[in-house]
Amino acid sequence: MNMENNENFATEFDVPSFPSPSNTISHFFDPLSEEEETSKKRKKITALSNQFDTIPSDSFPTLYNLEVLALVMECNEGRHRILMVSDFFYPNFGGVENHIYLLSQCLLKLGHKVVVMTHAYANRSGVRYMTNGLKVYYVPWKPFLMQNTLPTFYGTLPIVRTILIREKISLVHGHQAFSTLCHEALMHARTMGYKVLFTDHSLYGFADVGSIHMNKILQFTLADVSQAICVSHTSKENTVLRSGLPPEKVFVIPNAVDTTMFKPAPERLSMDPIVIVVISRLVYRKGADLLVEVIPEVCHLYPNVISVKVRFIIGGDGPKRVRLEEMREKHSLQDRVDMLGAVPHAKVQSVLTSGHIFLNSSLTEAFCIAILEAASCGLLTVSTCVGGVPEVLPDDMIVLAKPDPSDMVHAINKAIRILPQIDPQEMHRRMKGMYSWHDVAKRTEIVYDRALGCSNQTLLERLPRYLTCGAWAGKLFCLVMIIDFILWRLLQLWQPDSEVELVPDIKQVECKRGKPTIPVKPGLAHPTLLTPLISSSYPNFHNFNSKMASCFHHSTTLEDDSAALFTASDDSPDQSTTTPSSSSRHSPPSSSYPSKLSYKLTVKNLSYTINRDTQMTLPGLSWLLNKPKRVDILKSVSFVAQSSEIMAIVGPSGSGKSSLLHFVSGRVRDNTLDPKTTISLNDFPITSPSQMKKICGFVAQEDNLLPLLTVKETLMYSAEFMLKEMSSKEKEERVDCLLRELGLVHVRDSFVGDEDDRGISGGERKRVSIGVDMIPDPPILLLDEPTSGLDSSSALQVIELLSNMASSKQRTIILSIHQPSYRVLQYISNFLILSNGSVVHNGSLESLEETINQLGFEIPAQLNALEFSMEIKEVLEASYNSKEPVLTFRELVEPSFATVWAEQTNGTFQELLRRDQSVPRTRYKLFFHEILILCTRFWKTIYRTKQLFLARTMQAVVGGLGLGSVYVKVKNDENGIAERLGLFAFSLSFLLSSTVEALPIYLQERRVLMKEASRGAYKTSSYMIANTIVFLPFLFVVGLLFSIPVYWLVGLNPSFTAFAFFIFVVWLIVLMASSLVLFLSAVSPDFISGNSLICTVLGAFFLFSGYFIPKEVIPKYWVFMYYVSLYRYPLDSWLVNEYWGRRDVCFSGEGPGSTCLLTGREILKGRGLESDSRWMNVGIM
Repeated sequence: MNMENNENFATEFDVPSFPSPSNTISHFFDPLSEEEETSKKRKKITALSNQFDTIPSDSFPTLYNLEVLALVMECNEGRHRILMVSDFFYPNFGGVENHIYLLSQCLLKLGHKVVVMTHAYANRSGVRYMTNGLKVYYVPWKPFLMQNTLPTFYGTLPIVRTILIREKISLVHGHQAFSTLCHEALMHARTMGYKVLFTDHSLYGFADVGSIHMNKILQFTLADVSQAICVSHTSKENTVLRSGLPPEKVFVIPNAVDTTMFKPAPERLSMDPIVIVVISRLVYRKGADLLVEVIPEVCHLYPNVISVKVRFIIGGDGPKRVRLEEMREKHSLQDRVDMLGAVPHAKVQSVLTSGHIFLNSSLTEAFCIAILEAASCGLLTVSTCVGGVPEVLPDDMIVLAKPDPSDMVHAINKAIRILPQIDPQEMHRRMKGMYSWHDVAKRTEIVYDRALGCSNQTLLERLPRYLTCGAWAGKLFCLVMIIDFILWRLLQLWQPDSEVELVPDIKQVECKRGKPTIPVKPGLAHPTLLTPLISSSYPNFHNFNSKMASCFHHSTTLEDDSAALFTASDDSPDQSTTTPSSSSRHSPPSSSYPSKLSYKLTVKNLSYTINRDTQMTLPGLSWLLNKPKRVDILKSVSFVAQSSEIMAIVGPSGSGKSSLLHFVSGRVRDNTLDPKTTISLNDFPITSPSQMKKICGFVAQEDNLLPLLTVKETLMYSAEFMLKEMSSKEKEERVDCLLRELGLVHVRDSFVGDEDDRGISGGERKRVSIGVDMIPDPPILLLDEPTSGLDSSSALQVIELLSNMASSKQRTIILSIHQPSYRVLQYISNFLILSNGSVVHNGSLESLEETINQLGFEIPAQLNALEFSMEIKEVLEASYNSKEPVLTFRELVEPSFATVWAEQTNGTFQELLRRDQSVPRTRYKLFFHEILILCTRFWKTIYRTKQLFLARTMQAVVGGLGLGSVYVKVKNDENGIAERLGLFAFSLSFLLSSTVEALPIYLQERRVLMKEASRGAYKTSSYMIANTIVFLPFLFVVGLLFSIPVYWLVGLNPSFTAFAFFIFVVWLIVLMASSLVLFLSAVSPDFISGNSLICTVLGAFFLFSGYFIPKEVIPKYWVFMYYVSLYRYPLDSWLVNEYWGRRDVCFSGEGPGSTCLLTGREILKGRGLESDSRWMNVGIM
């Protein structure tokens, strides 16, 4: 860029700060008069024509083309090359992401080149192109905490340098104070001499430890920044105070809103009831705790019995959602407070337009774009008066309140009174005039010009600025910058700038700086036809063709592979034409599921009886003579389930619903069934439970999932186990398809969680459980109480999902349900009602109503037919059993139909039965594959269990140092012998009991193990081997941390081999303890029982270890405990290790020259250890 022109431009538009957005926003571009514009254009044309004085006049087309070329020169002179850097960008969603994307799009339309740099998101890495050619570098750095990358200081230098050179960047623009990538990129850019700009989007305090550290880092970054931007005057004041940046370097440019996306409803909503909308992250900073107190008060002021009724809609998710749900339950506000959960940005407008008032309860806010979106949709805003919120809207569009519950209730009351005066369409029109991203881009353009006009300085000239950051911090910052400069120079030596490959520019959308482009007039030469003439005599226009096209084409020729930026998933079907695009989403992936045949499951005469022992009621032992009592669980149950339909098994508790599903899914031994029972699929008989397991997916009532895995990881591991014959790419496609089908794309990288660790919601967790069983694509899906424990909204979503799966994939779905709501009933085709194991009704809801009416009953208005049937189930059972079966037309022709159908589907059915049967020679390969996959899953689970790492490490370090300090420098005398034995015994007890904290993990994984092993996902032996492999290195480190301080503080055998063997035995001890806990967790029903059992077993082993009671004294009937004791063998190994190498050393004597009374050999002999049995003991352990 021409610096002289840039200086003039910056001086002409010298605006030290921008006015508050609460006033009408000016464009800061005084339009030139027509004479001035014409004069300026003639000067350009004259200058350009002088460049072509050698061209013959007949070769030059027209003056119009000179006018075009003049505008092209003007475009190229003012074009910036900007690198936007932040940790926060698509596919993540938030205010910063929104700002970067929309600002970049407007800058592209103004003719600038914009490139975005952010960290990788899941599998999204490398270079992606979005709408209008916006180029995004997803550098291979994974987020570490709160979507921030781990600080590396210099790790990003090579990548930043390469991007700056490749893209020919002229200015680096960083966003957000707590973005690690932003700080590092700005540091490297200044080292390399680039102009840098910083935008602060948040407010920070000054007192807490986190804010102090963040402010010091910000002070370091802004010490050498060219210019800075804040989104409000309050934010500017906060940034200046935190960073010490001169106020004249900080500009205020507010955020904006896309008013074309956020429009009010076409017709004004009825005010009965008044709907108050809250859309926010449900966290403390956003005032979720205030909502918990405010909502009940407002509902109390406006009960449903008065004329003015109030209802709340809350959209958003976060750790405080639980408190809001508890508040709703406590005050019985289920009908007045709707919890929507996470709302995709594409659906925010539809949520806003369903309300009248927008409530913002933030405790700190620099600007709050959500208020703009609500106002653009015509909503009156009630907000806490914090941060930059008072600057956002005029007083007649917002009601402000202190962040206090009573004041907020008063503000809501005031808003309800003035609500009739609000015109949503007028408010939207005013918002269009006040806020525009185009205006934000033009104002940012001015700041870019000022930044590029700043003078370049050497490192020595810049270092004094860092010294002002503090006595110690200043020196540290100088050292950081000097090292960065040295590393940059070394990189230049290793790879000179000239060797870095430059990338061609992508054609931009349009090229204009506040001026309209000139249309190509018919009959005249197209501007691109001038390329041969210009390239021959005007070398600076060697890329004229592409630049002309970029200036005079209003739409890009890039394929618009749109992937919604502001939706819950990458592949949302309802994409807008204004959303960004990504080249990785060229078209929606085709479903990995093949087209399906229809399946019919037939069950006839299913009966099941168990033998239950009678209780002891007679005196003495006469109860042993009583025969077991036979209990009928199911009594001749018959039904037919068709594909593309949902059959619901309904009945009171204990009616046999779960037992029926367990039978059909093959999870009951066949020898317990009645011989008359027949189960068939498309009239092909099922002869064993193993066949049913292969063709049925079974979703248990409990969600047996690992809480520390993400949603996608859970499904991917299930695919690894169940789809062994598929390639990795096919498995990935299957999982992606399932995520879309289940509506889980927006939580694909969220942890599943459980009751203790909050993860995804209950409804989403149930959908993950369904997805795990849908991985092998079974034709039949059985679900036991899928809506149990869910609220009505989540339950409806699950049933809707199942209905879509049944119809779209032609699946047969059978589920048990306890008490379905009205809305759920419409998705269920047939009902099988059970009572005490017998069928009461089998058919549709309409046929049930007809049966009830025929029996002379009238269904009450407040009940549906299903609920009423529970009250007359005995009458219905008698009526059902008295009916004679009536054959339908299809059943009359069933034999021939079955024959034809069997011929068509027999091959497919046999293929289903052969599923997962591997060729014998590949079984070893699959066995090792299972172990590898289980190892990776174990490692992720253990690594993410931070408390286990911390507990084991602290136990080892504290235990080692503690014991070492107690037995420090043990002497070689009789007291020392007793102290060594006591040390070994206590160390054994400590190490063997230190693994009890892993019991909850094993108990949790046991449920998952039983479920997956029963499905044939892997062998139990694979699980055990993988568990051992993962724990080996971790337990070795634990043993090392314990052994080093104990061994050398106590002063045990100074031989290195003895020290190494001591560590080896400690490692074996903790391995034995871990194995013992794993074994006992398999036989313990819960943590309390398991803990008691472990303490009992370890106590018994310690008692019979030979430390308390010698072997010779132990009663004969207890001698076996001496040989199986876990304490004996490591104790003997340590004693031999300590004294065998010092067999001739004297440990007891009167004095120098006297006779030795006790040697190491005699100590071992007294313990019955007359040979070196260390390795034999190791083998036994």
